[in-house]
Amino acid sequence: MEKPQIHTDIPKILFTVLFISFFIIGSFWILNPFIVGFIWAGMIVVATWPLLIILEKTSKISLAINHDHDDFNITDFRHSDYFVN
Repeated sequence: MEKPQIHTDIPKILFTVLFISFFIIGSFWILNPFIVGFIWAGMIVVATWPLLIILEKTSKISLAINHDHDDFNITDFRHSDYFVN
């Protein structure tokens, strides 16, 4: 009994790998100026997380889900005197 031959489309695989590699490298190239800022922001979040937990336990209002300003509407800025010539 013969083994079935596996058909591999080498150009398709090659172009797929190159295409995905191009987008990964391009994404890192575009995000490169922001990587240091993301790392710095992550360090601040990790360092201040225990403070947030303490504040949430001692406060009756959760700082993360404070909905006191639900009446804000973007049209408040469009109709203000600030934008009128």
